[in-house]
Amino acid sequence: MIIGVISPLDKGNKMTLEEVIAFFGSSYALKKKTGMAHHNYYQWRKKGFIPIKTQLRLEKLSEGKLKANLDHLNYGSLEKIK
Repeated sequence: MIIGVISPLDKGNKMTLEEVIAFFGSSYALKKKTGMAHHNYYQWRKKGFIPIKTQLRLEKLSEGKLKANLDHLNYGSLEKIK
C-alpha cells in the first residue's frame, strides 16, 4: 500500500487566505503579483471565503499549487465562469 504525503494546501479542499499569503510569501507579494488591494483580503477574511473566480485565478498564478474549491459547483455554473 502506498501512502501519499498531504501538503498543507490540500487539507479540507478549501483555499484559505493564510495559505495564499504563505504561498506568495507575504500579503505585499500577493498584492504585487495579482494587483489586488489589501481591502480584498479583509473582505475574504470577513466573509470566510475567497470568491471562486479569484480562487481560479490564484490556482492559475500558482501553476496548480493552490487549488480552487470546486466542490460546491455544478457543471452548469462552472461553464458560466469560463
